[in-house]
Amino acid sequence: MIDLSKLAEPGSLEETLLEKIDLKRLPRHIAVIMDGNGRWARARNLPRVEGHRAGIASVREIVETNLVGVISTLQVFVPLIMGRGEARVVITSSAIAVYGMVLRAPYTATKAGLSGLVRSLAIEWGPNGVTVNAVGPGVIRTPLTEAYMEQFPEKTRAAITNSALRRIGTPEEVADVVVFLASRASRFITGQTIYVDGGLSAGGDWW
Repeated sequence: MIDLSKLAEPGSLEETLLEKIDLKRLPRHIAVIMDGNGRWARARNLPRVEGHRAGIASVREIVETNLVGVISTLQVFVPLIMGRGEARVVITSSAIAVYGMVLRAPYTATKAGLSGLVRSLAIEWGPNGVTVNAVGPGVIRTPLTEAYMEQFPEKTRAAITNSALRRIGTPEEVADVVVFLASRASRFITGQTIYVDGGLSAGGDWW
């Protein structure tokens, strides 16, 4: 958990934003939400299911979480940074946007949709000095994925085998790219999805 009070130092940009943002306007299914103690909490994971068997309610929930949630959040935050000169928007996508996987068709569709969203918003907001990019993590070792890896060790081995770098990624490696995209060093990069996946989406040597 991240304590929001530690982010909002007196006089900081974070404090200014929090004063202006009506948190009730944020979508119900946003991937990162406020819990009752004023801390950021992780939304629950969504089930794996065959695309043609997915119930419409489950599909809608995935779309609400991954696509509508992002659009709704941008509608709340972006007006606060328009006209501030160089501004950065970094969205979290996934390597699955370009690397289809079994039992994840609706999820894959939403992540691919985010890449399209990034390209369109980059064109719309570029004249206002706003860059819009996404980071697409591959298989990353986190508390959430570790439970899955322990349950299905063969999946972990397969992920390593199919990665060009032959290993699982770390949160720090994804964070480094987010920091870069949020920095002035990326000022001439916009409309891109940067895949941080150890070469998973580059292809394979199975043929």
